[in-house]
Order: sequence, then structure tokens, then C-alpha cells
Amino acid sequence: MLPRAVDSLKGTVKNTKELFAKYDEAANEMRIIVLNKNVEQMSEFIHKWTEYIMENQFSPKVVKDWFWKLLLDLNVKLQALQYFSGEYSFESKHQEIFLIEYMYQLKDWLKQYFERMFHYHEANHQTKRKEIIEAFKFVAMNLERKITLDEISSFLFLNPSYFSRLFKKEVGETFVEYVTRMKINRAKELLEQTDEAVGKICERLGYDNQSYFIKIFKTYAGTTPIEYRSGKVG
Repeated sequence: MLPRAVDSLKGTVKNTKELFAKYDEAANEMRIIVLNKNVEQMSEFIHKWTEYIMENQFSPKVVKDWFWKLLLDLNVKLQALQYFSGEYSFESKHQEIFLIEYMYQLKDWLKQYFERMFHYHEANHQTKRKEIIEAFKFVAMNLERKITLDEISSFLFLNPSYFSRLFKKEVGETFVEYVTRMKINRAKELLEQTDEAVGKICERLGYDNQSYFIKIFKTYAGTTPIEYRSGKVG
């Protein structure tokens, strides 16, 4: 079964902190495995963390919240890779995971989830150019710093002008527009899930000028970062 609920509020808070202290470790492991499309390592990953959870008897709600946050964060990062085909629906998974009652069901659900993800990834990338796939991966792995056209072109051993034309033709937007859109998606995630100041998020995403960051954010999101965090419509 999923671990029993902790009786006291103090115990629940303690368990929450203990599990979420492991969050970055698990998130990094999961991202690398998914990018490498390694099914065997993913099975080992699921076994490792579900065993850890059962040994420590975290409350069911904490466990589901933890796994959902892992999947939500991963989904945002994979958007930068153009990872999913149009058939793939992430939003529908939220209700599924919160209806699970037993640990074996959670393990099976996670295995099936990643198997479907890998399947859709392969279907979605049959016609993609290798250079574009590598560019998507580079952006996903380096999103929280400044990324330039010259840097990615050098990384791919391509002429910047050639790569720029190729990217626009294959993706439908310029490389700079794509990187900006991915950064704004990441900024939204940080605004929703952390209490970091706007200035800190700006620096974290590689922007030197906060005013410029706010301007760009409003252009893409239709509202300022502060308004977005508070739920106000721009």
C-alpha cells in the first residue's frame, strides 16, 4: 500500500521536509534518464524511490504531491525539447495519479507513463533533423543561463546564419524566439512554485536587466511577473 498517513500534523510536516529534501536529486536523475530514453534505468529509478518512500512511510498525500511535482517540472523541461506529439495529453494525468491507492499501482502507473512518453517521443521525432534535436536538448539542459545563437552554432559546428535559417524552417520561429519562449515558461513555473523574488528569477534565467525581463515576460505572458504570481490577468 501507499505509506500510511502520519497521525500528527507535526509528523506530516517533518515527513514533507524529509521527502522534498530529496527532490532535486530525484529530479536530476529522472531528467537524465528521460533524455537518454533508457527504459531499464527508468525502472531502476522508480524502484529506488518507491522503496525509499515505503521505508520512510511518508503520508500518501505527500507522496502523490512529490511525484506530481516531479512530473510537472519534467513536463515543462521537455517542452523545450519538443518532446511530445500532439496526441500526448499531460493534464489528464493529474487526476489519475491522485486516484491511486496502493504503492504497486503507483509503480505500475509510473512505468506505463514513461513507456508511453518514450513511445510518443519516438513517433514525434521520426522526421526531425538531428541538428534541431540537439539544439532542443542544449536549450533544455542550459535554460537557466544566457544562451546565444553563436554559442549553439559553435556547439553544433554550424555556421550561425545557416543554423538560424535551418531552425526557422524546421521549427517555425527563430532560435532566439524559441529560447525566449522556453525561458518565459520556466519563469512561470518558478513564479508558481517558489517564492523567489522576480529579480532572482531574472538573474537565474540569464537576464542582466530586470526591466527588460519584465517587458519580455509581459510580451509573452500578457501580464507582469508580479501580476502572474498573484493570479491577475494582464
